[in-house]
Formats: sequence, structure tokens, C-alpha cells
Amino acid sequence: MARYVASRQRDERLLPVADEEALYQGEVFYFTCIGGREELLPAYETLRQDKALSVLLQEEIYQPGEFWLEVMSAAATKAQAAAWLKERLGCQRMTAFGDGLNDIPLLEEADVRCAVANAVPQLRQAAGQVIPANTEDGVARFLLADTAPTLALGERAGDFRLRLYRPQDLEGLIQLFYETVHEVNLGDYSPAEVDAWVPSPESVDRAAWGESLAAHYTVVAEREGQLLGFGDMDSTGYFDRLYVHRDFQGRGVATAIAHALEGFAHGLGAQRVTVHASRTARPFFERRGYRMLYAQQVERRGVLLENFAMELALEGGEGHGSH
Repeated sequence: MARYVASRQRDERLLPVADEEALYQGEVFYFTCIGGREELLPAYETLRQDKALSVLLQEEIYQPGEFWLEVMSAAATKAQAAAWLKERLGCQRMTAFGDGLNDIPLLEEADVRCAVANAVPQLRQAAGQVIPANTEDGVARFLLADTAPTLALGERAGDFRLRLYRPQDLEGLIQLFYETVHEVNLGDYSPAEVDAWVPSPESVDRAAWGESLAAHYTVVAEREGQLLGFGDMDSTGYFDRLYVHRDFQGRGVATAIAHALEGFAHGLGAQRVTVHASRTARPFFERRGYRMLYAQQVERRGVLLENFAMELALEGGEGHGSH
């Protein structure tokens, strides 16, 4: 307990009391006892018999060996509060995030259930998906992708969703990449050029792609299990890839992806986003406020392909980009 209090000395919600009796003054709705498992177990076994209470004994995720005994009214759980808020606010969809055992009822109440990667095993099993750990800003990364279609497109937002990349997406994204280059980029490059760009799905280095997609902030557009597009950005604000399925060109997919990735760059504190845009993608980036720095040619399998170095100044940098 001393460690917990010491770590939160600036938390204005922690108020010292004169004595033990003062703990029970006012309306009490939640108790936490912190200590060793064996010293808390007798109280847990006794209190859990009271059906009017919700009682949980669990090891603290971030302090192994330290246990928390949480006691509250059975009607004052996270799940009850979330359900009440959803109804009161008229929400159509509730997304919940968790890391501990006390979050399981909350996730069961939610429409979208997310466990962070460092969550206890029982919670990861109860979740519909596992997102990056708290130490990797998993919740923020999820929300950045999930809200991008609505924030970027408003009423024009379609029925697709943006989500974080998963390793099992790799083969589907490689196939989408190949098809997009050969059917969309073919309008701006010759057959010989697109063949040099990516001659076949099998020619793609899966190890390199898998490593970079996992290391970057990568978002995937999806509708009912169908992959519509994807994009990724590294930790410097470099916009690495952006590809959209041929049947979903001009329907806001690229705009939503770009919105999420540019938001990620802004969160990094980057002054600008940089990209090497193809002839096909250049007009899209220009509409978003990117300016061309120079044209260049890169060699792929002995063939020179033209692209354009472009940048978008972010707020706080040397100007403002148009979103």
C-alpha cells in the first residue's frame, strides 16, 4: 500500500483521513485492500459469500507479487456503468478495453471487446481482439484507426472500418498490393514497369513485409471480412505504403487511412509527414496539402520507375497541411 500511495503523491483524488473511522464517513462504493495473497485471502473468502457484493482478488499486473482485493456493490461494476452510459447517451456501439480480471464483465457487455497485449490470459481469451500493450499506446492506436472514417469523411463514411494490422493479414495484403499495382497503377505506368514493380505475389519478401508492417503503425480497411486497403507509417513520420482495392477507389478508403496515419505522425510530435508518391497517388496527396519536393527514379529489377518525394507540414511545423 505504501508503494501505491507513494507512486500517486500528485493524485488529488487521494485524501488522507484522520483515523480508521473516517474511512466510513460519506457514501462508500468501493474498497481496495493491497497486500500479499495469503493475508487477503481470508477476507476474500468471507466477503465473496455476500451476493450483494462484487469481490475480486487478483495479482497486480504491473507489480508482480502484489495482490488487490476489490470490494464493491454488485450493482456498481464497470459493466453496469458502461451499460447505463450506452443507453443514456444513445450509443449504437460500445467498445471496451481491459487488462485485468475485473474487466471481464465489462468486455462481456461491450459490442467490441479489446484486450491489451499485456492483459491477463483470462481476459485475452474473453476479448474479441488483442491490441498492442499499454506501454505501446495500444488503446490510442486502436482509437486513432477506429474513429478515422467518421472523422475524415463525416456523413460520407461508408460501411467499412479501419483496424490495426494483424500478422494473419499478411498474405491478403500482399495479394491486394499486387492486384492494385497491376490494375490501378497500370493506368499510369507501362506493363513493363508494373511487372518490374511487383512481377507476382510470390516475388514479395514476406519476411521483410511482415517485419515492417508489424513495426510500423499499420491500419487495415475492412468490410465484412474483405480487405479493402491498407497503409503504414514508421516512427519518423514516413508514409510507407498506401494501397486500396480496385473496386473501392474513390470511396474514402484512402482518405480514412491517410487521416489515421497523419494523426499518428502528429501524436509522435513530427513536424512533417514525408512520402514517395507514385504517379497514381500524387494527385491524392496534393489534394491533402502535400507539396512536391522533387521527382526521382528508382530502379526495380533493372527498370526505372518514377515517383515523387512529397511532404506535409503538420501543425507546429513550418506550416499547416490541408486535411
